[in-house]
Amino acid sequence: MGRGEARRLPRDCWFGRPTGLYYEFELDRTYRVHRQWYPEVNAADQALREMQSHGNPPESEQS
Repeated sequence: MGRGEARRLPRDCWFGRPTGLYYEFELDRTYRVHRQWYPEVNAADQALREMQSHGNPPESEQS
């Protein structure tokens, strides 16, 4: 997240449905995502849903 930067987030993190020119969400700080990146935000949420539906719970629920 950011130019040339990637972060691993907890699997129970959801971005939600982005709207507007810039979508804001809060993690360790406030992030703003331009609408050109909305397909990636939606793909990340979909991947998290699929992981959980296939029995791969968020890390906080694993034992």
